[in-house]
Amino acid sequence: MIHAMNRREMLKRSGLGCGMLALHGLMAESASAASQPHFPATAKNVIWLFMHGGPSQMDTFDPKPLLKELHGQQAPASFHDIQTSFTDVKKQKLLGSEFGFSKCGASGMEISDGFRHMQNHADDIAVLRSLHHEDFNHNPALWVMNSGHNRAGRPSMGSWLSYGLGHEANNLPGFVVMTDGAMKAGGGIWGNAFLPASHQGTKLNASGPPIPNLKPSMASEEQLKMLRYMKQLDAGTSPELEARIKSYELAFQMQTSAPEALDINNESKATRELYGDNQFSKQCLMAR
Repeated sequence: MIHAMNRREMLKRSGLGCGMLALHGLMAESASAASQPHFPATAKNVIWLFMHGGPSQMDTFDPKPLLKELHGQQAPASFHDIQTSFTDVKKQKLLGSEFGFSKCGASGMEISDGFRHMQNHADDIAVLRSLHHEDFNHNPALWVMNSGHNRAGRPSMGSWLSYGLGHEANNLPGFVVMTDGAMKAGGGIWGNAFLPASHQGTKLNASGPPIPNLKPSMASEEQLKMLRYMKQLDAGTSPELEARIKSYELAFQMQTSAPEALDINNESKATRELYGDNQFSKQCLMAR
């Protein structure tokens, strides 16, 4: 009589050693690396600075001369159909920017006079003025900016990049998130949605240690033994469980790599002073 044998039983009886498979996975190159893209890649990293509640485009990189000309006048009739719970548009007056704009660099890019230092780097940056969407409420606008869709449930940009391009380092996350601790739309804007869970953003804390409990409470040999046992019990049961095991394996590797990568004290005093001493400055330096 032939008895059915599931995967776990087969591995157990054959003595292949799931623990060795886990150890091999820890030491091997990342399996998530994708094939070569259509065009040669020039950027090695992307730092996405998303300032929720930051200054408007008309005060920074997108001058609105007509709006400034109509400053203080009643909103035109074409605005009256805008539906918003924040204010009665019909009763409001137009508000132009208080900043002037200058043509900068060889490109002649117009940049607000509030950004005097950035004006010196006009030829090193790109400004897109074609971005447009219909959502003026906060949460849908946050989702649009971070996932391209105005509703929750779609992968974030970082998750797509991690999924499509992979990442070279197998001892650090490929997609890291740093916030001020007050993101209005929550973790969905850096979530993986229907992509494998291993591509969601790894959030670093806004205060205190960026990654809590990173210092191991047991010897490396004991941790490896625990990982091997988890792999033996849970391998192949579900994608979510596989992703959780991978996160444990990554956490094990990060115990040695993350402290050095996140320690901005290794930067020179001049560099730290150049960035500043506030939380946002430190996060920018850490991202760099």
